[in-house]
Amino acid sequence: MNKKMDEETIQILSVSDDNANSSKPEWWQRNGTCHIINSYMGNLEIVAKAKTEGNVRIDISGPNIVDPEDNSKHVPYWVDFTKFTINEKTIFDTLTPTWFDKPYRYNMDVKANEEIKIYVEWQPHKSDT
Repeated sequence: MNKKMDEETIQILSVSDDNANSSKPEWWQRNGTCHIINSYMGNLEIVAKAKTEGNVRIDISGPNIVDPEDNSKHVPYWVDFTKFTINEKTIFDTLTPTWFDKPYRYNMDVKANEEIKIYVEWQPHKSDT
């Protein structure tokens, strides 16, 4: 199935964190619609709607932190996710570390107009000092 590059394939209906940062980077819109949502809340619920029938890939990862002295370098930072559910189906509920360049990826088939309820929890890192 060919889709126009500017066709919206998935729409974000709600995000539980009012302070979350949401973006749709141009460079990541090649094969459909990509949304990036960053939150520091510790848990997040997202409700999305598939606009077309197809496959949705959900990546959960640590943030992309760029070295302030050299923009070509990334600071390795991870997030310990502890729970991930989709439509109330548990995908995992164990400590699952992710990095920006090593996300946890989940693929699912969707029907047009299907709503997807995504829930994630993560824990803060504890300082040893």
